[in-house]
Amino acid sequence: MQWQGWLTLALTFATLLTLSFTRLRPALVMLVALGVLILSGVLPVADALAGHPKLSAVRYPTHPKHPQYDLACAQAPFGGTVLTLDVRGGKDACFRFLNALETVLISNNFADAKSIATHPATTTHQRLPQDQKDLLGITPGLVRLSIGLEDPADLIADLTAALEAV
Repeated sequence: MQWQGWLTLALTFATLLTLSFTRLRPALVMLVALGVLILSGVLPVADALAGHPKLSAVRYPTHPKHPQYDLACAQAPFGGTVLTLDVRGGKDACFRFLNALETVLISNNFADAKSIATHPATTTHQRLPQDQKDLLGITPGLVRLSIGLEDPADLIADLTAALEAV
């Protein structure tokens, strides 16, 4: 190919790239805005549930009571969208909690615009032997909660109401 052919190819690529970015930019801006919105709701949920008598633990890396809070803030200052709850009373109590949820969906998928809860011991980690689950902290009452776009107050109300079923 002659240099004119390469030049034409380069200019065509540059034009397509510009058009693609022009169309992608609003989606990227929206994605960042949604991320900020989701992240702003996680800490209030963790705060509201921390110390609840029907939970033995609430874990969120950038919650001030987390044992590795300083490290988490240094490495991931926004904390992420997942927190874990450990429901007292084991698997049966945990399932009563999960079944009482109305706003939060039960699934083993994460990272959705909707809040999702999963029970790792019977889904994502079900095939692990119990000694490995114990080593990883996968208890029968553990729930992983991925926070979505819902209003934090609505999530807190749903989660606390579901804990009453335990």
